[in-house]
Amino acid sequence: MSARTVDLAAQLHHIAPVLPVTTTREAPDAELLALSNRFLKLEARKRRLFDMECAAEERGDRTKMLLLRAKSEAGRDDYLALLDRIAEQPAHTLEGLRAKAAAVYAFYAPDPPGGSVADGVMWSLVNDLLRDAP
Repeated sequence: MSARTVDLAAQLHHIAPVLPVTTTREAPDAELLALSNRFLKLEARKRRLFDMECAAEERGDRTKMLLLRAKSEAGRDDYLALLDRIAEQPAHTLEGLRAKAAAVYAFYAPDPPGGSVADGVMWSLVNDLLRDAP
């Protein structure tokens, strides 16, 4: 496991308590919470595949590396479509806002977007929402 992966695991560790383990259809943001939970699982899978791909490359196992890369890329369309659905789903509660923030954080971490003042404000908002999560 690379140092970058260890650092990322530490950064993402605090997201887990943000989202509830169970949701009900009566909850205003139940669909958004379910989408975000699904996205976080896909993101974790994507990162595991990437780590295994890097390890295969370090061992010189090009066949395994290419197989893992193909496996990761095969799920890319579903991954991005899920992120689009999260973006389109309105949040009605603080819990829903935190679910969206967790998805954004997982997508960008450990390299937040940069280059504009708006990017900085967005990243600050994401961190503010996640910092004090129960």
